[in-house]
Amino acid sequence: MLRVFFLMFSWLVLLATSLGALVGGWLYFGYSKIECHPMFAKAEGACTMLQTWASEHVMIVGREMMPYRLVLTNNKELLILLAGAAIFAALLIQIVLRVVRSS
Repeated sequence: MLRVFFLMFSWLVLLATSLGALVGGWLYFGYSKIECHPMFAKAEGACTMLQTWASEHVMIVGREMMPYRLVLTNNKELLILLAGAAIFAALLIQIVLRVVRSS
């Protein structure tokens, strides 16, 4: 039972990490194209629909994260350390369970 719990924990952490990387990349792309947002766009701007969507998503996420801005900026080092420890633990669990399974 404990083995299944650790395995599910590790898969959930790795899944959240990969989805977080995808979302982070999408938001970075949108932030770099923020001039394509309808609120900031100029008439002569040549923006694609993908760039417009990405910039709109950046604004949406920005509004949702605004109440947590101080927590995220004041505890940035701790959050990075905890995320790194969770990823390391998930990888270590995967490695240990593979070694145990192959033995």
